[in-house]
Amino acid sequence: MNLQNRLNQAGNSVLAGLIVVAVVALIGFTGWRIHEHRKQTKETAQTAASTTTGQASKSDTSNADLQSDLNGIDGSMNQAAQDGDSATNALNDSQNEVSIPIN
Repeated sequence: MNLQNRLNQAGNSVLAGLIVVAVVALIGFTGWRIHEHRKQTKETAQTAASTTTGQASKSDTSNADLQSDLNGIDGSMNQAAQDGDSATNALNDSQNEVSIPIN
């Protein structure tokens, strides 16, 4: 019976050792996956930043065109404001006219 207990205990220690190895392997694998994911995320962010910088330099060349368009729109708005002022003044002048009733 003493021999039987020793054999059972030896089997339990092997099983416990395998469980410990499996847990350590699982923790290691999880850490490796997290590390790879963060590395990939960092590379993606750097790629996006360099792409954005490249697009900004491309848009700088068309900023002159946009500024020209904005200046044209600004001139049109100023002309529209002047036309509105002229219309308001004409309306005020017509309201100030004195009408004399003729019987």
